[in-house]
Amino acid sequence: MNSFLSSYHEICIPNQILESGCSLLVDNEERECYFTSKTDRFSYFNIAGNDELLGKNLVLVYDGKEEHVDVTKLALLLNFDEIYAVDEELGPICYDDYTVFRLWAPFASKVVLSLDNKQYELRRLDRGVYEIRVDGDLDGKLYHYDVVINGKKHRVTDPYAKSSNANAKESAVINLKRLLSGFVNVPVEKTFSKLKSTIYELHIRDFTIHKGTNIVHKGKYLGLTEENCHTKENHPCGIDYLKFLSVSHVQLLPVLDFGSVDEESSGYNWGYDPISYFALEGSYSTNPNDPHARMAEFRQLVDSLHKNGIRVNLDVVYNHMYQGEKVNLNIITPHYFFREENSKLANHSWCGCDFASERKMARRLIKESIDFLMNVYDVDGFRFDLMGLIDLDTIKEVTSLILSHKKDALIYGEGWDMNATGFRNEKFATMKNSHELPDVAFFNDTYRDIFRGHGSHAKLDDLGFLLGNKDYLDGFKFAYLGSSENLTFPKLFDHPNQSINYVECHDNATIYDVINESTEDMDALRLVKLFNKAIMCSVGIPFIHMGQEIGLTKHNQRNTYNLGDYYNQMDYSILDQRFEMAQSFRHYVLARQNADYLDNLDLDKVSFTSPKDGILIVTWEGEKSYQYCFNVTDKQYALENEKGFYNYSLMNNGSPQNVIYLPPFRCTYLLKD
Repeated sequence: MNSFLSSYHEICIPNQILESGCSLLVDNEERECYFTSKTDRFSYFNIAGNDELLGKNLVLVYDGKEEHVDVTKLALLLNFDEIYAVDEELGPICYDDYTVFRLWAPFASKVVLSLDNKQYELRRLDRGVYEIRVDGDLDGKLYHYDVVINGKKHRVTDPYAKSSNANAKESAVINLKRLLSGFVNVPVEKTFSKLKSTIYELHIRDFTIHKGTNIVHKGKYLGLTEENCHTKENHPCGIDYLKFLSVSHVQLLPVLDFGSVDEESSGYNWGYDPISYFALEGSYSTNPNDPHARMAEFRQLVDSLHKNGIRVNLDVVYNHMYQGEKVNLNIITPHYFFREENSKLANHSWCGCDFASERKMARRLIKESIDFLMNVYDVDGFRFDLMGLIDLDTIKEVTSLILSHKKDALIYGEGWDMNATGFRNEKFATMKNSHELPDVAFFNDTYRDIFRGHGSHAKLDDLGFLLGNKDYLDGFKFAYLGSSENLTFPKLFDHPNQSINYVECHDNATIYDVINESTEDMDALRLVKLFNKAIMCSVGIPFIHMGQEIGLTKHNQRNTYNLGDYYNQMDYSILDQRFEMAQSFRHYVLARQNADYLDNLDLDKVSFTSPKDGILIVTWEGEKSYQYCFNVTDKQYALENEKGFYNYSLMNNGSPQNVIYLPPFRCTYLLKD
């Protein structure tokens, strides 16, 4: 295609076509055009009339040929949103006796609904909205659209549909009122401040797929609803294990429908390749061809976690979509929903396409997705994948929306600077803009690198403080306080509740593998406990990856997004071997929840002393005083206990000792009433 609309009533035609003469047909009627300007390659003409050209067939006739004029480049005009963005509810709006189908397709000249082996042509309304009402109870019915753009027909599913059948071959009509009538919101009785929360990251399949449990619905949404389940050694598993750990929040890797797994067969993926921002992933459902099943089962999962005192955060991927050029949004509205650079989809996400969150309809889609997930599934918070690719204003609006639903929601994401450029050179939700997002937390890679060391592979480029690098002593103080004080380095955040403190997540190597590959002759499990304890006593929001508490391995692999169960599953046989580590971690979580100084944090009450190289004592003064004693040397250290602290684990064993012995590579908790 060579000719295109360069403005709403201007056509751009290659000069070589003009040499042979041409005419423009608008809905099969010839239309006059008036020359305005010319370049070396193109000539520009105003098109007579003041009618709307979008929604009509524009055909250029020359040399006995007919060529459809490309109308889609109008999406690149700065005022396109002003003219075509809409507020109407989109998607199938299902009532008991009729459904309204509504699609935003401003470049389409025709939209046809295929439903129950019947075709219905939609009527074009203002601003490119197509609509039709179909009578009858259509709950659960499957459908798709045929959309004609630039003379070509495209078969597409509905990007605003709330569910689908297996592999999203068809969209599904859902009567939400009827679906939700079977559920009542389950309040979470326990409440914690942000700083007393603990986030536990897991993948739906990984957490319940292991053969060594009696969980019935392994790898499914329902697997996380089954109570009274156990391992071969009779230890808790699944939801009972989460309850045992006493974590306040579970973060689920993406559950919105992703395109890389055959839902009717088998396959594995983390899910960072979304094809919908409303429909759920079908491979986790007991019946992926029943569009109601995945919705009801996921709602049961959330309600079950709530009943057990655990809140649910969703990992959402609003920075890109799977195969951007082929996704329905891009087919229906080309050049709009994804950023472009040099006439190609921008790829700062390294996933092929960057979502243009700054565009009005794209921002609206994100907000409606969030609103839907909170209204229908009652989820509690969100982790934004590659949040640094989402524009600042969108995250601000999304934050207000989330907090309007749940004022104690956790909102956080990856604030890396991805060098993105928005449609109007917008600012992005990166860590350097954290001061503009006081209610948003960020994964603190400075914390990770100082505690653990630099590097994304199992073998680190250099070792961090907890692995014995004493040069990081001052940096450790900075990281320990959530990088929120000008201490050694300029502060990253205005408050520690903006710091997600972590040393391991689903990405990259596990801390167990890092220790084994980066150190020699060191007890890896002892060090894993040190890391976990250090995270749980740091200031900020602690984040733990599934299995980190017991030192799980990914066999020295880092990006295991599609490598399957062997590399990714929660290995309950290891839990049976190391249950003492899980018990210890539970004590760390409970100790944090009982730490009074986190309720009304005052950083003036914390002090650091280092009586010897490799020894750091962190003291919090108050009605109850706390000490966290770090020994990152290979020798035991005798600490003079001048202030009468108790060893936290020995509190009920009599009077405080005059000397407390700090074992090598361990963090010792001390307390004074």
